[in-house]
Amino acid sequence: MGRLYRYSIAGLLAVLVSAFAMSMYYYNRMAMSQGDAVYTFETEIEMLHRVSLVLSNSDNLYWQRFKKGAMDAALENNVAIEFHGIADPEDGISVGRQMRIAVASQKEGVIINTLDEVSYEQDMAYLDQNGVLVMTTGVEAGINSYFVGTNTFEFGQRAAQLVIQAAGENARAAVILDSTTDEIVGFSKEIQQHQGAVLEVIKKTDGHLIGAVDVIHSILTHYPQVNVIFCMTPEDTLAVAQAIVDRNLVGNIIVVGTDLSDTPIVRRYIERNIIYGYIERNPHDAGFQSVAVLAGVLRGEFKPTFVTIDLDTVTKWNLGQYKR
Repeated sequence: MGRLYRYSIAGLLAVLVSAFAMSMYYYNRMAMSQGDAVYTFETEIEMLHRVSLVLSNSDNLYWQRFKKGAMDAALENNVAIEFHGIADPEDGISVGRQMRIAVASQKEGVIINTLDEVSYEQDMAYLDQNGVLVMTTGVEAGINSYFVGTNTFEFGQRAAQLVIQAAGENARAAVILDSTTDEIVGFSKEIQQHQGAVLEVIKKTDGHLIGAVDVIHSILTHYPQVNVIFCMTPEDTLAVAQAIVDRNLVGNIIVVGTDLSDTPIVRRYIERNIIYGYIERNPHDAGFQSVAVLAGVLRGEFKPTFVTIDLDTVTKWNLGQYKR
């Protein structure tokens, strides 16, 4: 009886050890390494297709939501995604290195956020020459590739229209960018359509709180005529709103933002007319469609080469529709 008991215990331990080993195996399919921050997302031992996602490694809420959409699409389409985080999207050497790694590791597709039509042109041509499908987001590339994203000109145009709604025809606007983008072209052209409106200053921040605080201080100190500030990230939008409160400028300056959500703090800022509204670029949808379209092409399906993600204008009158 004692021997049978010992055998039973030994067998049970063997089962537990085996189960633990299998769980660790699947856990390690979501791997992270330091430096370029490489994540591999898989749900099964064998996936149908393998794709690299080369994007900003910042904690920017837009890219967090984009990646969540990409992961959701990966689950639906049986795609293994390897995420390569780039500390500085303008660092072409790091971006190019990740594209070459994608070829060396036999990835079938690469999704990349392009800054403009030419920055990564040679590297994307290298992918194309090696039979790797290229999907861009941000700006449509000038090579044989697919694109999923918002129309940057329309985004800037819609933002300027919201600025005019917020501050009136005599708007004195400041813009805070998080990178060098094409959105400002649409913004500037729309502002020019209103005779009394002026684009006073364009500032750039890295999306981190300290950088945003410095930029806000510069605008409020050196451009006292500014009565509306447009921010291209949710982080900068909230930082500017708080700065306006701290400096007792509520009623003098109003904020137009990007990619916020119906949270208590956002609702409070909007109700107090500190934030007038924001442009929603739907990053989850952009991430989802990027992977879904690429997966469809890899399956041999016909997919459009250009997919535009809808923009939404959110103010106090429709804020409740955008809860997340």
